[in-house]
Parts: sequence; C-alpha cells; structure tokens
Amino acid sequence: MRHTDVAREEIAELLGDLFAGFESRDWNRLAQLVGEKVHLDHTSLGAPAAEELTGAELVARWRRGLHERKKNFHLLSHPRIKVDGGHAEVAVNCYACNILDAGLGGGVWECWGRHDIAWHHTEKGWKATSFVFTKAHTRGDDRIHTHTLD
Repeated sequence: MRHTDVAREEIAELLGDLFAGFESRDWNRLAQLVGEKVHLDHTSLGAPAAEELTGAELVARWRRGLHERKKNFHLLSHPRIKVDGGHAEVAVNCYACNILDAGLGGGVWECWGRHDIAWHHTEKGWKATSFVFTKAHTRGDDRIHTHTLD
C-alpha cells in the first residue's frame, strides 16, 4: 500500500474520532486531534469573521457550545481526502442536529453543509489545523445552535 493510502486511512479514522468526540463530549480526545494553532471559519453560520485560535481555545469553545443540556448529532457523508506529503485536505458533507433540554426551553436546530478540514502531520501524528464550514441549509431556531449555559 502506498504511503498516501495509509495516510488517507489514518485521516478517515481521525475524522470519525473528531465527530464522535463531539457527541461523546470527549474533550481530551478532541484536544489531541487539533493543532496548536487552528483556523476557524463559520461565517456561513453567522460568525462575524474567520478566526485564528489556539487548539485549547477551540476545544473550550466546543465544550461551551456542546454543553451537557444540549444533545447533538452529526452525520457525515462522502468524505473526499487528498494527501500531499504531510498535508491533507478533507471535504465532507455533514448534517448536524442540536436539541436543547426542555428545562432550557427546548427546541431543535438542524444544519446541512460541507466541512473543509485541513490536517498537518506532526511528530505527534495528524492534527486538524483548519475548519471551514459552508452552510447549505438550516432549519429551526438558530438560538439553539449558539446556546451556552453562561
């Protein structure tokens, strides 16, 4: 098997780990999967601008937004993984659903779109270094998606 085929398999596995980490709220695993510096662009979801964050800041943001009183689910399809040496680009379609606890007002938010995730190979393995989400469609209450407990 060629080196790029092995890298593609590793990244496919890590992509699954990343989204499983959101649902299981495995913040330690998520921290292992992201780089020290991370580019985040969620402008298609209403963020004012793309940002440069530390990996720790990004995981803290995920932890705050995917709190224990908000159920979340992600379904990925048709991942396209391109590897060029120690750099990889993943484009994957995604469906996401957030459901807020009834004690916080309840409600559902759904989103369809595409994640473009860049990965770089480091001495500690592959790390995700860029997350760009392009929304195709949302349905429901946007406040559920942005809800935090603070």
